[in-house]
Amino acid sequence: MTGSAGDYDVVVLGAGIAGLNALAVASEYVGREGRVLLVDRRPGPGGMWNDTYAYVRLHQPHRFFTAGDIRWTQGRHPEHLASKGEVLEHLQHCLDVVAGRTRLDTRFGSEYVSHLERGDLVDVTLRDADGTTSTLAARRLVKAFGYDIHANPPLSLSSDRVRSISPDEQDVRTGPIAQDSAPVWVVGGGKTGMDTALALVTEQPGRHVRMLVGGGTAFTVREKMFPTGVHRWIAGSRTNQWVSDFSSRFDGTNEAEAMAWFLRHGGHSPVDAPRDYEFGIMGREEAATIRAGVVEFVRDYLEDVQDTAVGPELKLRSGATRPVEDGTWLVNCTGYLARHDRPYEPFVSPSGRVLTISDRSATTHLTSFAGYFLTHAMMRDRLPLADLYEVDLVELRQKAKPAMGITGLTLTMHNTGVLFDVLPKSVFVRCGLDFDRWYPTPRALGGAVRFMVTHRRVVARQRRALDALRERGVRSGPLAQHA
Repeated sequence: MTGSAGDYDVVVLGAGIAGLNALAVASEYVGREGRVLLVDRRPGPGGMWNDTYAYVRLHQPHRFFTAGDIRWTQGRHPEHLASKGEVLEHLQHCLDVVAGRTRLDTRFGSEYVSHLERGDLVDVTLRDADGTTSTLAARRLVKAFGYDIHANPPLSLSSDRVRSISPDEQDVRTGPIAQDSAPVWVVGGGKTGMDTALALVTEQPGRHVRMLVGGGTAFTVREKMFPTGVHRWIAGSRTNQWVSDFSSRFDGTNEAEAMAWFLRHGGHSPVDAPRDYEFGIMGREEAATIRAGVVEFVRDYLEDVQDTAVGPELKLRSGATRPVEDGTWLVNCTGYLARHDRPYEPFVSPSGRVLTISDRSATTHLTSFAGYFLTHAMMRDRLPLADLYEVDLVELRQKAKPAMGITGLTLTMHNTGVLFDVLPKSVFVRCGLDFDRWYPTPRALGGAVRFMVTHRRVVARQRRALDALRERGVRSGPLAQHA
C-alpha cells in the first residue's frame, strides 16, 4: 500500500531515547494540526530499555532520562537511580505527552526497509511483523537508530562442561545461577559487567566471582558529577565544565594522557589502571563493593572455553589459559556500543530532509542529545550545516578503542558550540537532558555565561583534535570531507 503525497509532516524511526527526543521536538514545530508517525520494531516505546537486564544501575539520576523538557511524574528524590521499569514508565509518559501536542500515529512491531527522496517529500517503506510492506510519504524523516542496541545472547563456547548465559535473558539475582554456588566468570569489564558483578556480590556475598575485564574500564565518579544536599552549591564539578576540561586535554592522539587526567579529576574504577572509558557512571560505594567482592580481575579477553582431560579451560586472546571448575557460569557482558558494522550513512542527507542518528556518523556521545539538538536544526532548515563534525564510532572502536570516550565528549562539545550559534538560546535553556540542571540556578547560570564567552575558542581547539583523529584513519570531520 502506498500513502498519498504528504501523509506525514515527520516520520520518526525508533522509539528509544533518541527517537522520543526527536519526536518531542518535531511535535513543537508541527503543532496540533501536524501529523507525526513513530515507528519501532519493538511492541512499545523505550528502545534498549525494553531489552536491558533488570538490575541496570550504573547510570545518572533519573530525571535526565527524558524527552525534551518533559518532567518525571513518579515523585522520586532527585538522586534516585531509576529502575528499568521506572524508565519505561516515564518514556511511555513522554509519548503520551507528545500525543497531546499533535496528531500522533504509532506503528509498533514494524521495521524500516528503505526510503527515497523525491522533490520535497521522502517515501518511507516499512515492513510489518507479518511481512506486509507499505510505503508512505513524509516531509521529513528522522532515522533515530542510535546505537542500535540488541540483547546479547549467551556466549557460544566449545565446552559442554560450563554454563553460558546472558544477563539480558537471565537475571543473575534470581535465575538458576543464583540457586547454586558454582564459580562465576563475568566476561566484560564495562557497564554491564560491573552491574552484573555488583548484583552477584551483593546478593550472594562470598560467591567466587572473577571478571575478564579486557583493558579495564573507567567510570565517572557519581558523587563528583552529582553531589547531593548542600554540596550541590559548593562541591562537585559541573558536568559541562568538567567535560570541557577533560576534552581540552585531548589532541586527537594522546588518549592515554587524557585518561590519566580523567582518573585524577573525576574518574575511578574497581580495576587498576583502566584503559577505556565509555560514559559509564559509578558511585564510590559501588566501586568499593565490587573491588572487595570480586576475587580476581583478569586483564585479558575470552576466545573460547575448551574441555581438556583435566577439565574445562579458558582460552584467552593473549595465549594464556585458565582452568575452571565443571559447572562454572560464564556471563556474557561484552557490551553493546558501536559493535554492529552496518553500512555508513551520513547524519543528514544533502536536502536536509533526512536526519540519521547512528554510531556510523555520530555527532554526540549520547544519542538523546542528537535527537534533541539536530531535530531542532532540521526543523528550522539549518541542516546540512558545514561546521558540524561527524565521527564513525564503529571505525574508531576498531582502530583506537581507548579513544572512544574522550572523542565522544570532544565531538559533543564541538557540535554543541557550533549549534549554539545557529539555534535560538531557548533551545538550550529548555533542554531537560542538560546535566548542569543538577546544580542550583546561580551555578548553572555562571556556567552558561562562561560557555557563551568561550565556546568559539573551545570549538577551534576541539576541531583540531578531531582533525588529528582523521589522520589516524578514522572518519572524522565535516561531511564535506567525505563527499
